[in-house]
Amino acid sequence: MKTGEVIRNLRKEKNLTQEQMADMLGVSAPAVNKWENGVSMPDVALLGPLARLLDTDINTILDFRAELSKEEVSRLCAEISMKLIQKNYKEAYEQGEELLKNDPGSGYLSLQLGSIYNGAAVMAGETDNGEWKQKFAEKGQKLLDYASKSQDRSISDPAIYYNVINAMNQEDFQKAEELLNQIPDTYIKKDDIYPGLYMRQKKYQESKKVLENLMLSKAASLVSSMDLYIETCMNLEDRERAGKIAELQYDLAELLKIPGVNPYTGQLTVALNGNELPEKVSEEYLEQIWELLENFIEYYMEPEHSKCENSLLFQTMETKERQEKGERQKMYGVLMERVLDSVEHQEESAFLREDKNYEKRLQRLKELCRQG
Repeated sequence: MKTGEVIRNLRKEKNLTQEQMADMLGVSAPAVNKWENGVSMPDVALLGPLARLLDTDINTILDFRAELSKEEVSRLCAEISMKLIQKNYKEAYEQGEELLKNDPGSGYLSLQLGSIYNGAAVMAGETDNGEWKQKFAEKGQKLLDYASKSQDRSISDPAIYYNVINAMNQEDFQKAEELLNQIPDTYIKKDDIYPGLYMRQKKYQESKKVLENLMLSKAASLVSSMDLYIETCMNLEDRERAGKIAELQYDLAELLKIPGVNPYTGQLTVALNGNELPEKVSEEYLEQIWELLENFIEYYMEPEHSKCENSLLFQTMETKERQEKGERQKMYGVLMERVLDSVEHQEESAFLREDKNYEKRLQRLKELCRQG
């Protein structure tokens, strides 16, 4: 609501005529009329007496409002978006301008409108409306630039990210990379963006390197998550499901040949938990468990398994020099100790200690660990 409308409404609530109010304030009736019609504003010295006369405050007279809440901004921006979808470009733009006029310092509003105008520029361009395309693009860029300077990272980070995309679309790749470096890793995973950035520049080797690192990280994370999932299923006494997931994990790790990721971990988790085993364990089953334990240890002791070139996905990644004998024992020593401790002492693995060849098989495991 405009200041003139506020004055008029409050005057009428007090049952005063323009002449009466003018007389009380020591001004002319035409002056009051100009205020109410938005032609002029009351003198600063009159704001206090005018507010007291109308039983209100100066902020109300001037139609001052605090910054819109995020909920209000989201609702109003949704209205603007709908108008843009309906191609009511002029009406949407005018509503946005009114919002900015009433709340010019809001970084959140600038971010929301800037991102909406970005999309509007694309929409307008698809309908060959060059005038609106340029208008929305320029205004959107201006708003995003303002939002990117906000001290609030929840506003500045996404604004900078939108500017990264804009720079890429404009083929200003140097600017895109500079902006990307301003965004913290906690906001976005930059490795998800760099491949596209490099591809647009035809820097295929750089894109390949980033993608291989990205795939390696995601693949290793997936297998690790499956380890926890298998353990969770075992704690829920769902041994059957845990076993199936362990088989799937093995197949996946073997297929991808992820450097340093042992394909036997899930199967070992299931095997060493004897809670749901029958009272009498067959020799054939025991043989399978001991073989699994040997495979698990041998995998870590074999340096070839840590080399990226064994995998189709990671063949060109740089790898560390071949580990000297004994270094693997040191690297995986704690893990090997945990495995051996489980075999020798844990209650869940008691069934292994009932094996008539237990001492011989245990000695074999210890020898494998020393061979590293």
